[in-house]
Amino acid sequence: MAFFLWKFKVVKKNHHHFKSSQLWTSSKSTVQIYFALCTHIIRHFFFLLVKKQPITINTPRAQKLLPELKHGGIILTAHLGYWEWMGAYLTQNKVPLVASYLPPTNKLAHKTIKHLRNRWGYQTINLHS
Repeated sequence: MAFFLWKFKVVKKNHHHFKSSQLWTSSKSTVQIYFALCTHIIRHFFFLLVKKQPITINTPRAQKLLPELKHGGIILTAHLGYWEWMGAYLTQNKVPLVASYLPPTNKLAHKTIKHLRNRWGYQTINLHS
């Protein structure tokens, strides 16, 4: 619950950026909208990560790179979208992976995210430790 309260504070501070959108002009209160969004996000998040559904990338270029990555190397990426999927994809394909990250300030969120990342079989390094 602490995670949701923390995220709710973020939503409250930033909701004015979205007042013109259809989402905020409905008759629902900000709280109702927020919890509806959280429900959808969590449902998708746990479906993909906790159940460990197979992740595939169907591009010829990615398929060509896999054998090379198994021999080692460094991949530099931005935190674009949901980068954990790339880690899950690589470890499913027997590519050893160590990922560095900056932890969120919320301790509960940090613990949960770290657990889910490690569940896929790759090691994480906290850049603040």
